[in-house]
Amino acid sequence: MWNKLKQWLHPDHITRGSIKEGFDDLPAAVCYFTPDGTCWLYSEQTVFGEGVRPHVECIFSEVTDLQRQRQELLRQNQELLRMNRELRRLSENVQEMTREKEILEFKTRLHDEMGYGLTAVRQCLLQRKDPAELEASLEQMNKAVQLYRKDSEAPPEENEWDVFVEDAAQLGVTVALQGPMPRQHQQLLLTIARECITNAVRYAGANRLEITITPQGGGQRWQFENDGPPPADPAITPGGGLTAIQRRVMQAGGTMEVQARPRYRLCVNLPKEETI
Repeated sequence: MWNKLKQWLHPDHITRGSIKEGFDDLPAAVCYFTPDGTCWLYSEQTVFGEGVRPHVECIFSEVTDLQRQRQELLRQNQELLRMNRELRRLSENVQEMTREKEILEFKTRLHDEMGYGLTAVRQCLLQRKDPAELEASLEQMNKAVQLYRKDSEAPPEENEWDVFVEDAAQLGVTVALQGPMPRQHQQLLLTIARECITNAVRYAGANRLEITITPQGGGQRWQFENDGPPPADPAITPGGGLTAIQRRVMQAGGTMEVQARPRYRLCVNLPKEETI
């Protein structure tokens, strides 16, 4: 042990007395590192024996591997703490995104129903229709107001598409659908069709909306056209309802484009529907 200590420390400053004094002051169960990175655990115990005066035995045990394993465990614990913080942050983000999605869906529904109802009332007033038709248009507004209720008492429509076609007819617009009705995106199709009806009546004075659904690369292409005059400005920038629709199309994995020539046309490209 004496020779080992002399290798670690400067030999000119080491005496047996200084070593003993140093050992007397060493705290037990403490690790000491040598310049080469080796880790030693110091401990001491009192030794008793026949004919031998009790004495304290100083023990240095090499625990380099154990120390490395301990450092690795500490590193892994720090990594687990970091991952836990990241998971909490992601969980908070998911909750926030869920809330934003619910708010967006509510705003979209409200925009669709309110815009549809306002268009219906406007048409009735401009065309001086009879009170019965005006009452039906006001019913459209009533549907929008019901959206403010947390739990609507109104029963769900059995066939929303048929109801949409009937509502469009009250606005003086004939809806012509060509192609198979999508299985998984019917609500999205209905939302886009309502927005197209509202814009067709409000801005183009159209009387007909043509919806064409065709297969495309395993998915579908939806095309919405009305028979009204094209917009005066060929550069169409989506805004309001169209922006909300574009966001929903992107969430479904699709793309949307709007054309102004030769007629106003809204096209949606959707990927292949998932099969269960």
